[in-house]
Amino acid sequence: VNSVTNRIHVFHESESVWSVINGTNNSVTETAINGHGFTKAGVNTDSAIPYAISPSPNTVFFGDTTLVYSVSGTNRLDRDSRPSDLAVSSAVEKIYITFENADTVRVFDEDAGTATDVATGGNPKRVFVSDSLNRVVVSNFDDDSLTVLNRTTNALVGTVTLTEGCGPKKASAVSVGGTDYFYIVCESNDTIERVNAASLAVQTPLSIRIP
Repeated sequence: VNSVTNRIHVFHESESVWSVINGTNNSVTETAINGHGFTKAGVNTDSAIPYAISPSPNTVFFGDTTLVYSVSGTNRLDRDSRPSDLAVSSAVEKIYITFENADTVRVFDEDAGTATDVATGGNPKRVFVSDSLNRVVVSNFDDDSLTVLNRTTNALVGTVTLTEGCGPKKASAVSVGGTDYFYIVCESNDTIERVNAASLAVQTPLSIRIP
């Protein structure tokens, strides 16, 4: 949803279609794109520009369905890089996209008009941005680790080793009793890892397994 332009962007996973709904009159505009479906989208609410990724043809689109990344472009990573997740920080005008087969998160800076590649751990599946903590958290599935970056500078803050067999996916930030933590869903062992956002110390995992 783009509250600035009053538009709802719908990206079809099973079809190569980008639908835009006018929030005022509910009219729909559909644009066919040569690809294999979209899996994640986000909107920079400051610039009102939407972004979307399509892993199968390894592509990233923005705005009016303009292509900003492809395996045939001069800015490509390896040929089967596969964009896996996308996060937007409107506060610093940056878009973060993980490429799971290239072990990389690419940072698109709208203000500077640049794209910076930052190395991650193995198979980065998810990326999470906390504007309040000024941190970017990348979940590395194969390494059972997190790559934590400074949101402003893109510099590495630290690498966090999680419990072996975690298989980290989605991350979020929660303040508990005045202390900020990153919570990470472990797909492989039915737990949630908790990491102190300041010290990056790993806490005791929380089991979510149903008996």
